[in-house]
Amino acid sequence: MKKTFNSLLWILLLSGFVSLQAADYTQGDWKLSVNSNGTVNIYKGSKLLIANSQCSFKIGSTTYQQDQLSNVTVNESTNSDAFGSGKRIAITSKTSNNYTITHNYYLYNNYVLTDFTIAGSQFESNYMAPVKTSTAANFLSGNNNKALRVPFDNDKWVGYVANPFGTNTTSYEVGAFYNADTNEGLVIGSIEHILWKTGVRSTSNGSSLNSLEVFGGITTTSGENGDTRDKIAHGAVKGTSVKSPKIYIGYSNDWRAGLENYGDVNAMFKPKLSWNAPKPFLWNSWGVLQTGLNFSKAKEVSDWIKNNLQNNSFHDKNDVVYIDLDSYWDNLQGDQLEYFTTYCQNSNQRAGIYWGPFADWGKDGNRTVEG
Repeated sequence: MKKTFNSLLWILLLSGFVSLQAADYTQGDWKLSVNSNGTVNIYKGSKLLIANSQCSFKIGSTTYQQDQLSNVTVNESTNSDAFGSGKRIAITSKTSNNYTITHNYYLYNNYVLTDFTIAGSQFESNYMAPVKTSTAANFLSGNNNKALRVPFDNDKWVGYVANPFGTNTTSYEVGAFYNADTNEGLVIGSIEHILWKTGVRSTSNGSSLNSLEVFGGITTTSGENGDTRDKIAHGAVKGTSVKSPKIYIGYSNDWRAGLENYGDVNAMFKPKLSWNAPKPFLWNSWGVLQTGLNFSKAKEVSDWIKNNLQNNSFHDKNDVVYIDLDSYWDNLQGDQLEYFTTYCQNSNQRAGIYWGPFADWGKDGNRTVEG
């Protein structure tokens, strides 16, 4: 009888019909509570930050998510890497067409990182979300709560916006959810920016973060300022194994310090470029002159900086100031540009212009790109 029972148990396990037993995993103040279907609850201390989160992804044109997968197993191991020492919790599952999904959670004392891979026969994907939930979490006190929207880039004169809770918010690469009175808050975003454009989408109300989706593959053509301005969907990543962006999850008493920690972790993954030269001091014409830039005004600025700033320590350690003529520098004729360059050099200034050798201003999307 025992032998028959054990055989039946193995058959059920191999068939994916036996549910994973829910379990908790901790590191410092962080706790990862894994549900029987492989979804997770993420806690910092007693605060439930993200409830019933799961990976979601596309294989080709078909979208899957964790609670649709089978053969769910969990493995806990110690982990030590560039980000610190802690634990790795790996949740492994199968899709109906036999792709293996490995969702990793890396628990450190001060933050959590998460990513996942899809492995199987050759495929392509342009959407991978390591964090996705539509279960509300109430980790912020009071009603003065904000969702930070970070623009994708600084084009179109976009800026940062702190949306009050109750506003659907799309942020790029990183977002933050915080109480503006106490400053406590959650910071979440990608620390890898090479392969994927990462989006942070959320809905909220009062003190509740109602839904959250952090995913590689965002493209936005309309809506909020700060969109990616793509006209087609995110490019597909192809192979027999494809990895999502690695996502940072941090919670602190001051969300601004949390953003600094997020920046530090980014630098662990991709250190900043070395710079051994002096820190540059620069004037840029776009600040005020903009389209009104001309030869006489450029000379006036050079004189004013020389007579009022350079003698008051406004320069690098070699006493140099950079004078940059931004867009509309071609209001100056060729001989004026040559003269202005020499004029600046005689005042221990270095002249430069705005130039984009690979820029296209989009006036004719069908034309052949030069070169």
